[in-house]
Amino acid sequence: MKKLLLIPFMLLGICQLEAQIIITGVMYDPKGPDAPAQGSTYTAPSTTEPAKDSEGNIYIYKGGYEYVQFMATENIDFSTTNYSVVVCRQPGGTTPSVDNGWASGGNRTFKFNLTSGTVTKGSYFYVGGPEKRLGGFTYETNSGVTTAYPTLDISASNWIRTIAYSGVSGTDAGDGFGASTTALIANSGNPSGVAVFAGTSVTEASVPLDAIFITSANPASSGSIGTVYVPENGSIPAKGYRVPNNDRYSQTNGADAQPFFGMGTNTYGFVYQQYTPFSLPTDQANFLMLGGKYNETTQTWDTPRAASYVTLVPTADEEGANFGTLDMTEGTGATTLPVSLVSFTAKNQTSGVVLNWVTASEQNNKQFTLLRSMDGKQFTAIGSVFGNGTTQNTSNYNFIDANP
Repeated sequence: MKKLLLIPFMLLGICQLEAQIIITGVMYDPKGPDAPAQGSTYTAPSTTEPAKDSEGNIYIYKGGYEYVQFMATENIDFSTTNYSVVVCRQPGGTTPSVDNGWASGGNRTFKFNLTSGTVTKGSYFYVGGPEKRLGGFTYETNSGVTTAYPTLDISASNWIRTIAYSGVSGTDAGDGFGASTTALIANSGNPSGVAVFAGTSVTEASVPLDAIFITSANPASSGSIGTVYVPENGSIPAKGYRVPNNDRYSQTNGADAQPFFGMGTNTYGFVYQQYTPFSLPTDQANFLMLGGKYNETTQTWDTPRAASYVTLVPTADEEGANFGTLDMTEGTGATTLPVSLVSFTAKNQTSGVVLNWVTASEQNNKQFTLLRSMDGKQFTAIGSVFGNGTTQNTSNYNFIDANP
């Protein structure tokens, strides 16, 4: 009996590993320049002098403002369980080769290996350039003197991997593939995408755990899709960026397989929005915040992700600029986990199998439904337990399966 009970739990655990990371936001258009190489200085547009920070020091460029925000749906130690993040971009409206999909490398895809650091369930973490600024550069003009203020420092946030993608030789390449680039995310209306993979080996055949695309139209127009997907042509197989089964993409359309973005119904793109005017010192930083409710128990989205565009406009204070991070993490429209599960245990006793579980928080949680399976594939409901609605307090639950 113990073996029969352990097998379903083991199978469920394996499935949950495939949903430990979800994409929750992208800094696709930082304020100010994103091209200067690591170690260089930037000259403000209205002066020939190098830009300075709020203390009058010449600002030394670190090599990249753009980043991607993620959420962990389980506790993760990246040193023992490795992952990787790949960003794809199709700049300039070109139609480059997509023979190797996410593994194309060069100026098409850029990889970050996540092999150190930790993150707790329900927490955000970041991957991207080393500047670690909320919105990039901002400029303030006083008496005709232009001063550069690096915007709100978020280096204290959980940064798992940074690369100076616009850096000096030897520091600007991706982990395994990806050449130096002036920008990770195309922000001129051309398609871009972000994917997260289990492990650090990514090939043409690798299917991401989660992926999203940003395009110039929503759903993406055929013109936008044409640069990232090449249909099958005789003996030549289809080529493009493979997608997972998530809230916006599906690998099947009825009986037909559709493994690539741009194929079948996989045309959803979060709209790229460019704010105007696009000239210093008045351009704005634009963050794509993705919402939705992810159910880590069923590994499905109770509410699909929708885009909220957070315009990071500075307000002057003694530090030069104040943006506030809550807009990106706790504001209306941010991704949420309806139930944050701490633990789940099963113990065989004379009365039956005693199930105990603990939650750290709950949001609009009406009840738990208990399911049992002999093979980890087919499940039968055996009972339910009322939830605690919305609470930020720890809650303990139990249920006895009297006839295991």
